[in-house]
Amino acid sequence: MRRALPRWIQMGVLLLVFVAGGIVGAMVATKALHARLEYYRQNGDALVKDIVPRLRTRLTLTGEQSSQFEEIMERRHPRMLDVRRKGADEMLAEFQAMEDEVAEVLDPKQRESWRKIAESVRNRFIAVSP
Repeated sequence: MRRALPRWIQMGVLLLVFVAGGIVGAMVATKALHARLEYYRQNGDALVKDIVPRLRTRLTLTGEQSSQFEEIMERRHPRMLDVRRKGADEMLAEFQAMEDEVAEVLDPKQRESWRKIAESVRNRFIAVSP
């Protein structure tokens, strides 16, 4: 008859499997995120089509606000892609112009949410020159 492994070895193996699963999960998530970002870099129009419905819900936009928001994003996003090629300073200025223009069509509560979202995007995706 085979004797069971000591409890500490069982727990160690369990912990090892758990940590390995976490590492693999993080690697898969990172790979998926990079693939998504690369897709958006190559297909600039797709970003606007994907992000507008999400922000429409998050900001609880009215029908008119939604149309204005979408028009602003469709007009500004290609310019932001062009500016990205020119440098971060111009990108930041263009992003700020878009942020301000969108804020004009929002009510105060929506504007506050929009500013937080925009700040998050600016901090994560727009490199600031030193």
